[in-house]
Amino acid sequence: MEENLQLALSRWKQLVQMERPDEDALGKAFKDLAFFVDRPIVADLLSRSVTHENAMIRRLGYQYKAENRK
Repeated sequence: MEENLQLALSRWKQLVQMERPDEDALGKAFKDLAFFVDRPIVADLLSRSVTHENAMIRRLGYQYKAENRK
């Protein structure tokens, strides 16, 4: 399980650093990370994505926040 989390985090970080990441790859990486949303590092990472310069990443961040309101 930890290996899967590390792979998901690594892939997400790689994609968000790209100037024009592939939208399908971003969506898949987001879903992979959302599986680990109970981990504070993942929840924080997804929450902070709403301030990213890429519109797709911001949209995914807002989607995460909407789906995980408490």
